[in-house]
Amino acid sequence: MRVRFDHVSAALGGREVLRDVDIEIRPGRFLGLVGPNGSGKSTLLRTLYRTVAPSSGRVLLDERDVWRTDRRAVARTVAVMTQETSTEFDLTVLDAVLLARVPFQRGFGRDTDADLDLAWTALERVGATDVADRPIGRLSGGQRQRVMLARALAADAPVLVLDEPTNHLDIAFQLELMRIAAGLDRTIIAALHDLNLAATHCDDIAVLDGGRLVATGTPAEALTPRVVEDVFGVAVDQLTHPRTGRPVLVFDHPPQTRQDPTDRRDEINA
Repeated sequence: MRVRFDHVSAALGGREVLRDVDIEIRPGRFLGLVGPNGSGKSTLLRTLYRTVAPSSGRVLLDERDVWRTDRRAVARTVAVMTQETSTEFDLTVLDAVLLARVPFQRGFGRDTDADLDLAWTALERVGATDVADRPIGRLSGGQRQRVMLARALAADAPVLVLDEPTNHLDIAFQLELMRIAAGLDRTIIAALHDLNLAATHCDDIAVLDGGRLVATGTPAEALTPRVVEDVFGVAVDQLTHPRTGRPVLVFDHPPQTRQDPTDRRDEINA
């Protein structure tokens, strides 16, 4: 399924945090959304799963405007992995994963055999079947992230949103999570902090800074030394991985001065 952020702007608390963001994610592609803290990554994702309404522009699933579509229908189409919330801490792991099936049930319907099969398959995929009966509040941060991923997978939706999915994870499961996501036949949008994880696993990259889109393209095209230096304030060399051919970023100390990103937007896109 195609996802389009069509010139989306959004405000929080009266402050504009997204400005005219225009991105298209083709069906089956994995887009890494990167940028400094406060750049608008999570807010952009929330306009897709109907938590933050755009102040202008449209968010489209194929040709359907998300904000003119029934919320339940959107929940069946867009699966979301966010940070854990305390309201779920009294649930068992299996029950937390089965929440993904609620939009597909009528009224207060029971979990079907198909729902349970999807939940167990998702838990197995992330290596969490051994904690299925434990209260989610008693898990470590990394274990909870596995469960949140399992819940998103159990939704079996054509679009998957991952909001900072590698938080609290050791390096082995960071790589495993990204490998799992990259192997799915779904349209995926992930907000990521680690530029090398994004460059290694994503098909495309979109770079946000100050609520604006400043670069898009393949990892090699979007994460150039000029873009990374301007947006993240660090010097970088872009190398090529000897086995995969993917770009690898090697960081160095920040440059002496950094211009306002709005002053060099035209340079970056040149």
